[in-house]
Amino acid sequence: MTIGPSRTARDSRALLSCALLFACAQQPSAPQKTGLDRIDHIVVIYAENRSFDNLYGLFPGADGIANATPDQYTRLDYDGKPLPHLPPVWKGNNADPAFPRELPNRPFRIDGPSINLPLSVPTRDLIHKFYPQQEQINGGRNNRFVEVSDAGALAMGYYDGSRLPLWKWA
Repeated sequence: MTIGPSRTARDSRALLSCALLFACAQQPSAPQKTGLDRIDHIVVIYAENRSFDNLYGLFPGADGIANATPDQYTRLDYDGKPLPHLPPVWKGNNADPAFPRELPNRPFRIDGPSINLPLSVPTRDLIHKFYPQQEQINGGRNNRFVEVSDAGALAMGYYDGSRLPLWKWA
């Protein structure tokens, strides 16, 4: 005659007790992420004839126009010297009258004073030729986009993109 629970029942209760204790145990907290480890997702936006800064350079926290320094945005001439001012924005063989001549050698706002062209108004295309683009890239320095171009200073123009749907998604 057996008194008390069977060995199988005792083993089951012990196993159940261990499982409950394990489930109730405090889980270790995840270590705080720093630097690039804080990034969970990378979204790549392709917008033909647009640089990141052209539409999103003012995005809060982005490494864009607001953080640019003169050594990053100053455009160079063929001889490697800084341009005294940006060349005109070209419209065919003539300067585009919608843009001021001799803009300062830095990024300029297309949809702000003194140009005031909204994003809905088309501008000319930027250059689409392989060898000139290689010259523009200038060994990775990316400082000859206005000098080696048939669009002139337009490559340095940007918009306030905060009204764009992708800005809101970001």
